[in-house]
Amino acid sequence: MIDEKGEIKLKKEPAEPEPKPDPKGSLKTFDTKGLVGEERIAAIVAKTVQEHIKPLTEGLDQVKQDITNDRRREIEGLLRRKHEGLDEYDVQRIMGTAMNDQSKSVWEHADVYAKDKSGREAKMKAKWMEEMGIDPEDWETRNKMKNMSPAEGMAAVASGKKISFDSRRRHGKDAVTPRTAMAEFFRRQREG
Repeated sequence: MIDEKGEIKLKKEPAEPEPKPDPKGSLKTFDTKGLVGEERIAAIVAKTVQEHIKPLTEGLDQVKQDITNDRRREIEGLLRRKHEGLDEYDVQRIMGTAMNDQSKSVWEHADVYAKDKSGREAKMKAKWMEEMGIDPEDWETRNKMKNMSPAEGMAAVASGKKISFDSRRRHGKDAVTPRTAMAEFFRRQREG
């Protein structure tokens, strides 16, 4: 640069002020250069604490995952007990639906799904029965008789009596033959 007298003067660059250490940035990077006093101690402590906290946070993440899995299995068991017709695949679908649609609880989603599933199964059963030529009323009557407890079946007809093929000679009037008990049972079934 040339001044008023015509002399050439070199432009002096202004001296750069020493940057003040940024304690926040230094604590994040754990850089202790340029730090003094309490700021340096804080950066050293933060670095040491971070080294000890990192394994704990990783362990904590694993504990959270384990607790989530346990809770999910518990809810799955409760759903399958409440709705006996649900299998593992159904429960997974319910859980996925509940995660995507949080406007209803898992239990409400399970109720809706179980109702839909039973409706689908009833339609499939009716279609199958129609294809096989089975009368639904006859089917229900047979299943009802098949699923009777001992107190409801032929033993109920012969209650207080012994069922025996040789009833007259051995047991007298306290016995009944299987044929007689069966005939009485079917008579009662027809009459309702």
